[in-house]
Amino acid sequence: MFFLKFFLKKILPWLLILLLLPAFPRFMRALPQSTDALISKRYEGWSGVLRLWVYEGWQPGNGSLAPWLNQCITAFEKDHSGVYIQLKQVSEQTLQDFASPEVRMPDIILFPPGLIEDPSALMELDLQALDANLLPALGAVGMIQGGTRALPVAMGGYGWARNNALLSDWPQDFASAQLLNPKKSSKEAPVALALPPDGDYLSYSGALITLLGRENTAPMPIEAREEAPYTAFSNGRVAVMPMTQREMRRMALLSESGKGPDYTLDADSVCFTDQLALLALPDTGFSDSPARKELALAFAAHLMTADCQQALSSVRAFPTIPLEQALYAGVSGYEEMEQALRSEALRVPTAFVNSWRASAKSLVEQALSGQISVQSAYLQFKALFPQPVSPVQTKN
Repeated sequence: MFFLKFFLKKILPWLLILLLLPAFPRFMRALPQSTDALISKRYEGWSGVLRLWVYEGWQPGNGSLAPWLNQCITAFEKDHSGVYIQLKQVSEQTLQDFASPEVRMPDIILFPPGLIEDPSALMELDLQALDANLLPALGAVGMIQGGTRALPVAMGGYGWARNNALLSDWPQDFASAQLLNPKKSSKEAPVALALPPDGDYLSYSGALITLLGRENTAPMPIEAREEAPYTAFSNGRVAVMPMTQREMRRMALLSESGKGPDYTLDADSVCFTDQLALLALPDTGFSDSPARKELALAFAAHLMTADCQQALSSVRAFPTIPLEQALYAGVSGYEEMEQALRSEALRVPTAFVNSWRASAKSLVEQALSGQISVQSAYLQFKALFPQPVSPVQTKN
């Protein structure tokens, strides 16, 4: 009896283990693999650094898209063991030279519209394979010669800001509009538009914003460009100024300190943006490029997920896909701008064309000198950015 108990407890388990040992590898292969194991197998033979070059060209609410990108990169690296994405801020000229033979190409680039005018060194992207559920107005932004070579992954917008202490509504003729309660500092100032210094890729172009929206309105007098237009607007020297999400954030900070003006934002009548963060993948030709290419495409798809797009709220930027819930519901100014950016009537420049800026400036000069009407200038401006004939269909 004692021997039987000893056999069952001590010897039989080891005998069973010895009998099953040869079948153990086949048994383990039959089990479902963990996510990490599947990822390791899929990208077996390559691990290392994907190089991401960034030239933003415009500023979201907090001043940079980098915190958002880093947040998305961290999540991507967590799901792709052994893969690291190195984010590098580069100058305009460096990014334009990405395809130079003297330069080691990055794996991924992020750039504003018009900065790269020759896309021949960029890979063609399959929006359906990437599950890029773009807003309808953005469907053709990255297309050239029938193929897509750039993917919009974030954007900003424009709006008219009106100081409510000075103007109660939007006048049809700004030149003859009267200020409600002009302060001493604005006693000799007309109802005017404050513009910041202009630039190729700054937050906005004063020339084009003068055209936007209010097509039936007599043009505003334009004061000399202000070094501090936000101060001029907040202290009542001017009644109207163009704003982006960056300027709205600055005004919010002023309000928190008790200094900000009560203002109304009108974004619907603008319904245009050139503030797009475009992602593209250079055709590097590296010996390990197939694995790199697949991972770079996976990262592009990752940026288009609802989680990453919702995270844009952390930097006060706007999504390029139709989310179920708006990011800025109830946030004054941002809510109105987000609604305008989700409109199918939104006009945007294509990724690889920059000549429209000169056309916009010319139209502004003609309108302000009286050669053409404001309405005519506005309609000609909109014609520079036709809506896509066959936009990418959204799921919502």
